[in-house]
Amino acid sequence: MDETKPVLGLFNDEDELRDYIADRLELIEQNLSIIGREYQLENLDGAGGRIDILARDPYRHLLCIEVKRSNNSARATLNELSKYVSLLVTRERQTKETIRCVVISTHWEELRLPLSYFAKCAGVQVIALHALRDGDALALKRLRLIDFSSLPQLCPDMDLITFQTGESRDRSLKSIHARAECMPFVQMAAILFEPKKSSHAKVYPILVCVWRLSDGFQEKIENIIGRAIGECYPYAAPGWEPETDSMDWITTLGSAAPSDYTFEWTHGTSEKVAALLTDFDLVNIKRIGNWPKYHAIKDDTEILEAILAQSPIGGSGRANRYSFRMEARPSIEASWRLVVNAFLKFVSFDPIWHEKAQAFLNGEFDDNSVVKFVAHDVRHVLYLIHQARFRKDAKLSFFEIIVYKNTKITAGLLGEYSWDGRTCPASAERVIETVYGNVIWARIAMGSAVDHKRYDDAFLLHGFLPAFTWIEHGVAYVGDPEVRYSIQDFVKRNTEYCTSVANLLESVGPLPTAQTS
Repeated sequence: MDETKPVLGLFNDEDELRDYIADRLELIEQNLSIIGREYQLENLDGAGGRIDILARDPYRHLLCIEVKRSNNSARATLNELSKYVSLLVTRERQTKETIRCVVISTHWEELRLPLSYFAKCAGVQVIALHALRDGDALALKRLRLIDFSSLPQLCPDMDLITFQTGESRDRSLKSIHARAECMPFVQMAAILFEPKKSSHAKVYPILVCVWRLSDGFQEKIENIIGRAIGECYPYAAPGWEPETDSMDWITTLGSAAPSDYTFEWTHGTSEKVAALLTDFDLVNIKRIGNWPKYHAIKDDTEILEAILAQSPIGGSGRANRYSFRMEARPSIEASWRLVVNAFLKFVSFDPIWHEKAQAFLNGEFDDNSVVKFVAHDVRHVLYLIHQARFRKDAKLSFFEIIVYKNTKITAGLLGEYSWDGRTCPASAERVIETVYGNVIWARIAMGSAVDHKRYDDAFLLHGFLPAFTWIEHGVAYVGDPEVRYSIQDFVKRNTEYCTSVANLLESVGPLPTAQTS
């Protein structure tokens, strides 16, 4: 590699890289013909634009090819592409569907996600190519753009830090505020919890979260933290490396930590926060860094809803895996489709649930109606059996779609699981082996907030089957089976088996009984 050539050791600057590609368009696609380099577009309403390379394919599509050599230059790409597409349509009278945008960059850390958003919104084909060195030549590797329904704002990687006393928590929070002053462009929040009077908990947690960073701060962040962004691989939330690295540096207290500081740090998740609220009260939300002067829009309720991630409206980068809760109006089409699609995705683990819910939601709704969505996904039936031995409120997975008009229920669909009244496995040990592999993995899965596997075979093995109730004109109609049996009915009739399940699970260690544990 020629160290004197800063671009991949092959080129002196971005212009040389552009010219190399322009002379070898087959690196992008076969049978392209060049129209021009630095092709100028006229703009009667402001500054024009210069397309790095303008080409045409055999099907008369135009290719706007932009070449970038760093994250810093990559950030300007979206503004340029938006201008080029607009000018090609308004000044050159090009049909939008015949415009193709190709972005070639040596760096993609800052570009891939916003370019994916541009591709979704712009209505033109967008191709992302990673420029790499291949021996003494250049290679272009096609990257897959991110498929998403909306651009999330809240980083899904949060820090949950526990303190022995409220005083040590408050002193540590002052240190976090001080370190955050080094990154005034970061928007963070620290959520303070205290034990409820009825709780036996004696610790004082803080949940620290961070919102999406604006472009242009990567170099500043790296100078402050003393290393390259993304070095601490693997990340709990890939694609959020700048936000995660900034938050981790700010919350690393080091010598500033109080003497009674207990470093019980863990990744915070929406599920953990929901569980935390059963034993702790949220007492304050401290805003840190780059917040608007007034908080009327992103108030405390909005922040908590985003963290709990029980609906897609909050802007979290990761949905709550256990709970869904949202109200929506069909007359507000954009948010309605967002909520409906997110809800159908949430219940899609059961194809029958998904089919019934989709059919119901495809119906017609009055413009004045409000629809309430509630769903709970219980992934671990064996754990629920253990809980149901002690708790009357333990419940299998369910969903509710309730339609209101002027506060009156007019229609609805309720889905649940009902025991068939007969089925009970002969061996708890055999069920654990079949569903999880062994009891160790069963316990790991039940305590994991990042395990994406499903264990729905356990429902069928225990005779838990989908059941539905419809509401029409305010009247409920029960589908098959007409007689429903709960998890408590199963436990009551199969005491020996349920005790065996609990004993096996507890052979690894104590197992909590709280529904949200």
